[in-house]
Amino acid sequence: MKLLVIQPGGFHPFHTGHMALYNSAVYAFPGADVYVAATDDTSTRPFPFVIKQKLAKLAGVPENRFIKVKSPFRAEEITQNYDPENTVLIFVRSEKDRTSAPRPGGTKRDGSPSYLQPLGQDLKPMTQHAYMEYLPTVEFGPGITSASEIRAAWPQLNDRRKTAMVMSLYPATQKNPRLASVVVQMLDAAIGTELTEQPNQAGIGSNVQAMANAQPATTAATTAAVTQSTGTATAAAAPAPSVGTVPQPQTAPATPTTPTTTTTPGTTPTAPVSATPDSNVTNLARRLGVDPKRLQGELQNMAEDYLDEKRG
Repeated sequence: MKLLVIQPGGFHPFHTGHMALYNSAVYAFPGADVYVAATDDTSTRPFPFVIKQKLAKLAGVPENRFIKVKSPFRAEEITQNYDPENTVLIFVRSEKDRTSAPRPGGTKRDGSPSYLQPLGQDLKPMTQHAYMEYLPTVEFGPGITSASEIRAAWPQLNDRRKTAMVMSLYPATQKNPRLASVVVQMLDAAIGTELTEQPNQAGIGSNVQAMANAQPATTAATTAAVTQSTGTATAAAAPAPSVGTVPQPQTAPATPTTPTTTTTPGTTPTAPVSATPDSNVTNLARRLGVDPKRLQGELQNMAEDYLDEKRG
């Protein structure tokens, strides 16, 4: 039977520890189709799907393996593309989440085994059961093993330490200081004012969404960095599904005045620029306390540097 492996989670933000778990799943289940299932829910956490997707791509997840779902532990947007009678469904989580819900095992009221079971030897198709496997937890910073620890530590860091953390979370930024700076601004916009874990502040999700739409150069730079840094991870990813193909996840459309970046497979990404900051850039600049024209200029310079590098 076909093996379908799904890594569910909140990913606020997606980081190198999540990437390590993804790679562990690819290694643990050779020949399986391995996906990451993420929601667009910002009701209690600050990161919308579009930002999660950018950070996951920067970390090294193949773009067609990071899928937006309504419920990570159902992930019907992924499972619907497979033959349920001939597919074994396995969810993977970090060992640190072993005591977190949902937990595998147990029985139904009639005494029969519940749907979610620990991974064992006698595997049944997903019409009967799904399975849970726990893989080793990776420490990716000084004592940091989770996104919640990142969110708790971030507001207390100075600029230099924030940059150092970003370079630890996303190794592709280590040779690209400008890209690291953009990621720092992304995290600042989402969690810079959160001193404790609490429900999402009004407007945070929309502000981060606007930031994503307002930075075409960021997308281009991220694409370049990921292209250079994720060859191994991409090569290690499983082949396309044998029963249907999960479509490319669709992100929320940009506002009419927001420039967008289009990347066609096999071509050089192009990043439109504008001499006058649009409303999203202006709002972002106001939030970050910088001059809008200066921020727009930085974005334009990043786009031009990237295109010059590709042409060269």
